[in-house]
Amino acid sequence: MENMKALILMYSVIGVFIMNLTYRVRIHSPLPCTVLFEEEEWKMLY
Repeated sequence: MENMKALILMYSVIGVFIMNLTYRVRIHSPLPCTVLFEEEEWKMLY
């Protein structure tokens, strides 16, 4: 049960982060990705 709680918490944090990204892009679409991600992060995702 403890492992399930940790997994749900991790998925919740990731979900909120993705929702935040979606909201920011819809409101401020011309922003570069460097505003939301560090250089290493966006390069890794690219």
